[in-house]
Amino acid sequence: MPQSLVSLMARFVMLNSMVNCLMLLLLIDLFLLTPASDVETQAERCELGNLDPTSLLNCDLSGEKQHFKVEIGRLIQSIYTDRSIFVRELLSNAGDALDRIKYIPLSDKEYPGEKRDLDIRVRIYKESRTLSITDSGIGMTKKELTENLGTVGISGVSMVHPVVGKFGVGFYSAFLVADEVMVASKSNNDPDQHVWRSKADGLFSVTKDSRGNTLGRGTSVILKLKEDADEFLESSEFERLVTRFSLEKKASNQSFVPYPIFIWDKKVEFQEVPIEKDKCGEDEKDKCAEDEKDKQNETPKTKTVEKTIYFWKRVLVDSNVVPPNVFREPPPVAYTPQMTLDSMSKDIFVEFWGYQSFSLYNISRVLIQGHTGLQEYLIFETHEASHNFTNRYLALDGSLQFSNEYEYVYHELMSHPVVNLFGNSPIKILILGGGDGGIVTQVFKHSNVISVQHVDIDPKIPELSKKYFPEMCKGFDDPRYSFTSQDAKVFLQETSEKFDIIIIDFTDIPVSENGFWTNQFYEDLFGVLEKDGIYVINVGCWWEMDAYDSGWDVLIKQKIQFDLPHLFSRLKFVPIRLSNPDYKVYGGLMIMNNKNRDPLLVDWNSFYKKNISTKYYNEHIHNAMIETEKSYNKPHLITLAIDYNIRVSECKKSLKNNPKLNQMLDNLIELFSMHELDRISHVFPNGGYTVISMLKESHIAIHTWPEHSSMVIDILSCNLVYGPIDFESVIANPFGCFIKIKTIRQ
Repeated sequence: MPQSLVSLMARFVMLNSMVNCLMLLLLIDLFLLTPASDVETQAERCELGNLDPTSLLNCDLSGEKQHFKVEIGRLIQSIYTDRSIFVRELLSNAGDALDRIKYIPLSDKEYPGEKRDLDIRVRIYKESRTLSITDSGIGMTKKELTENLGTVGISGVSMVHPVVGKFGVGFYSAFLVADEVMVASKSNNDPDQHVWRSKADGLFSVTKDSRGNTLGRGTSVILKLKEDADEFLESSEFERLVTRFSLEKKASNQSFVPYPIFIWDKKVEFQEVPIEKDKCGEDEKDKCAEDEKDKQNETPKTKTVEKTIYFWKRVLVDSNVVPPNVFREPPPVAYTPQMTLDSMSKDIFVEFWGYQSFSLYNISRVLIQGHTGLQEYLIFETHEASHNFTNRYLALDGSLQFSNEYEYVYHELMSHPVVNLFGNSPIKILILGGGDGGIVTQVFKHSNVISVQHVDIDPKIPELSKKYFPEMCKGFDDPRYSFTSQDAKVFLQETSEKFDIIIIDFTDIPVSENGFWTNQFYEDLFGVLEKDGIYVINVGCWWEMDAYDSGWDVLIKQKIQFDLPHLFSRLKFVPIRLSNPDYKVYGGLMIMNNKNRDPLLVDWNSFYKKNISTKYYNEHIHNAMIETEKSYNKPHLITLAIDYNIRVSECKKSLKNNPKLNQMLDNLIELFSMHELDRISHVFPNGGYTVISMLKESHIAIHTWPEHSSMVIDILSCNLVYGPIDFESVIANPFGCFIKIKTIRQ
């Protein structure tokens, strides 16, 4: 029996659906087809190809027609009822093509060649009703296109590393939305690029691509969409479907496509440009010269213009997506007592982060290792003889969790920022996961915490932490502490208690029956969160190049937005940065049950009065870790004004000199080239002084506290100045003060 049929039968034996069993009998007689991925876009707008894929519609691709052995239209209609499934199937196939190239033997110097980026790119052409999906994967030769496109259920990947579903039945789902499908593919094993073409009429052809090699390497699937498939001509709909299929996979703890997916998109930016001057005629030169001389000291007039920018937009589908410029992932390796390197005399612990990226830990001593019944654990030490320094680590299921030397950085950031937002108000906290006790200990440093309910499915981890990391879990002995060993999902369903703060500190894949991140989980979670409560979770990937793309934070927001709109309308999503020396950069997310909360509005006087001892967290760290809204694709707003908030402190000269303060105000007005309409002032019994200048361009307000040698100056200006402003000479020097400036574009 042919090897391909053996692979086909093996795949179907693993599936218990009646439809697939019947399909096996129908499909064994088919031609064997493996799929391609996608041709790329236009030369001036796409880095993947040199020609517009839609040009294939007009190319001469006439060639020998070949017959399918089954009727494709009837085949796909008998399997699929949701035609949007083609997005999932074609992206999965592209991912398989990328998987294949990773496992080309390292000794083969032809791979990867000049094209090292492993990614998928999607382009929509509304005018020609065409959609292309292009990958930079293995590609196919003419022979492979002829023999494989038509194969149903064959992965085409070596039996050493099987990847089920290489084009297979799923490829034909493209005909649910397309009148015609073309597959352009270029393999390193073929000097020419070829095109497969079919209209699902029982015929297909394979010809040399008359455009030449536009792909470099890889495959492009090009769909000529049907007249009733308008929804798939919108990039927003494509993004929504990608997110949907990713979340469906995540619900079962699986990954959708572990490669970056990009879609060609556009955005409108607003720019300030100078207003062009009217040209002078011959008889007006003298008058124009005089006008020009009069206007030399005036601020140049500008106007706002729109500019459309085209770019490749990253579609966030999975926190496990690997970075684009990588190649080949080593097989995962965990610690074994026998594993050594030639250059090392001691055992090592190896943790892989992604493709060709890993951490090595030279183990000096293993304290304990075993299995809790839910997860493997390992506690070991490393020692640097040159510095006489010993560090202790906890690893769960082969993933490093923390070290006793640096754990405080992560645990402080997961605890104090959210607790600080409640000031001195009494609060109750629920902690899910985090069995090591690091977060528990940190939150109990706040006197306004009246209780902490701690839930972890694995009671062994707190026991290990008490024995091997006693300093980190001191909070376990606090009388306000209560521990429950239970599945977090079940606890949320059963508890009748309400909490002001819920903190989740899970490992990468939380242990829970039937998956974890379900709609019911979020319903239950926000059901036990107080109306002004805050939910915090550790999410994200250290390898994300854009600090705003934390990973899961966008997926969580999109899931709640699409599936739970009644919750979404009241929530505020705040991405946060969670520094961790053991994990480099890490992402987090605050979700506020009241969208009117401000994550930067903290009563710092209250915090400092608590005399809380922190090694890392402070006011500056708090402000730096709060992300902006960039990752949520807010529409660009025109800058109407700039607000300069200036805190002046430690003034060496008296602030009761009101004439001098008014002179400073005059200098500020001149500095910004503004025009005063009116001025009012007031002197307080303690000598404090407030003066406000109403301007044609907005206002300036000065408030002094002489007893604290401090003042606050607020400048709101519609006269936009983007260059450096000499506040030192105008504000700081006259009174011998220190100044701190915060600038906000309005």
